[in-house]
Amino acid sequence: RFPMLDGLLTIGLAIALGVEPAPCDLVIENAIIWSDGLVAPATFAAIDDGRFVHVGAPDAAWIGPATERLDAGGCTVVPGLIDAWVNLVEAGRAERRLDLGAASDPDALFAAVAAHAATRPGDDWIVGINWSTVGWAHERDLTKYRLDPITGDHPTVLFSRDGRRAVANSAALRRAGITGGDQADPDGGIIERNPENNDATGLLIEAAADVLRAAIPRDAAADREGVRRALDELAALGVTTVIDRSDLADLGVFEDLARADVALPVRVCLAPMSDDWAKAVERVASFPSRADRITMLGLGARVDGRLESGGALMDKSYESDARFDVREIGTPTAYARSGRLDADAALVDAAGLRPMFVASGSMAVNGALNTASSLPRGATVGPVQIALPADKRRFASSGAAACLVPAQFGDVGRVIESIVGPRRAHWCYPVRSLLDAGVVVTFGSDWPSNPPSPFRGMGVVVTSRCEDGLFRQEHESIPVAEALRSYTSRPAWLIGRDGDLGRIAVGARADFVVLGESPFGGGPDWDHLRPLMVYRDGRALGTAGTRHDRETDR
Repeated sequence: RFPMLDGLLTIGLAIALGVEPAPCDLVIENAIIWSDGLVAPATFAAIDDGRFVHVGAPDAAWIGPATERLDAGGCTVVPGLIDAWVNLVEAGRAERRLDLGAASDPDALFAAVAAHAATRPGDDWIVGINWSTVGWAHERDLTKYRLDPITGDHPTVLFSRDGRRAVANSAALRRAGITGGDQADPDGGIIERNPENNDATGLLIEAAADVLRAAIPRDAAADREGVRRALDELAALGVTTVIDRSDLADLGVFEDLARADVALPVRVCLAPMSDDWAKAVERVASFPSRADRITMLGLGARVDGRLESGGALMDKSYESDARFDVREIGTPTAYARSGRLDADAALVDAAGLRPMFVASGSMAVNGALNTASSLPRGATVGPVQIALPADKRRFASSGAAACLVPAQFGDVGRVIESIVGPRRAHWCYPVRSLLDAGVVVTFGSDWPSNPPSPFRGMGVVVTSRCEDGLFRQEHESIPVAEALRSYTSRPAWLIGRDGDLGRIAVGARADFVVLGESPFGGGPDWDHLRPLMVYRDGRALGTAGTRHDRETDR
């Protein structure tokens, strides 16, 4: 059961807790304040030393000559948002990469690459991102044979929106040591081959895409700056805390930021991705955590792939009309098949870290729950794309929390029936089902695989509207308040800070967002809903427009 405050925060709660009114640092006036735990919206809040000291009715006793008075002008105020799934390093790199999200078919994809390559001197890498075959009439020609003539000596790789597929040219394949022929597929991955000569075509799926990713040169200084810029962008969107799932190989970026002891606009809770938790526990043990800046929360491990790449591990085979080549029931990772995951998860738990299973398909979720049920501290499973009906109830009994990526459904929901069939489509993205079963459900953006706006994601689960404008999975839609809880109080509980973050309540840190449009009633424009002001610890953060303000129709 989701932990809830036993007492409701009502008018006069500050007095009930023995906090005597006195002039404070900041007050919020003329507001409609929503928070989990409030029986009704408050209109006034007082903040001192970075924490809420009063939430309720206006009280002039909190206002003195030096008190900053924030007139919300009748706007809705919500707690600072917590994104439970981002990859900050890749989000920072995305600015330096070619965005192919607008490509409507392979021809448009390769035309964009050709135009970009023509502007690049020398033989430096070209890395494209964000292409998606959802909505394409066909997926033919995603091969090096189309890339080689237009990219020349530039090693070139184009990653899909979910990052689990890539198409590379010959130069990039050589750098990564991928040849085809008698070369075995990497464990948990597929190297697509030309049936005439067994040559690698350049299309790489799941773990094979990771082999190529590892061959791309890293730039630590650029990555550090990219993370800082990504945090600025998230802050402008109302996010004040994140759970980061960057690769363990990039942990040095965060170690450098932590040791520099620089101020960051967003709190970062790390859960690095690794395929060897036993070694990873040792690697993260010396991480220089900085309280309320960068801390180590857990470790992540990929169990399977994604539905849209044919890699999610399923209870039975994919539909025969799925538009990609799959291997029967999906692709479990090598780590999932190694037999070590249960014992390694116990090591993670014993180290005081939270195991986070990256599981999308029904059998991957089922297996992760089997392991989670034996862990004293619980675990997190996600991004859940499909779950067996019985497993929706097992989440709560196993002590596992669920993480879902609403924006993912906005994209993949358009073709979900063609992938898993109409019966199993009913089991996909089970937001309401999990909440009704008493599961702690958190939401994340999975940025940069999806745009980072939390409100765009909330709009998907509230309205069940996919990117093509059609409504699907309406039986899994949830009220606005539940969507907000999955971006505030629930992830705060997950990171062990319920009551401290994710609420506008006496004693909680003063993270809050003033919205220009209310998310309640009247059908807000979810795609364009943006904060007017964002505060963390009672201090204003910048809210300048982000690069995604121009990309909401991607």
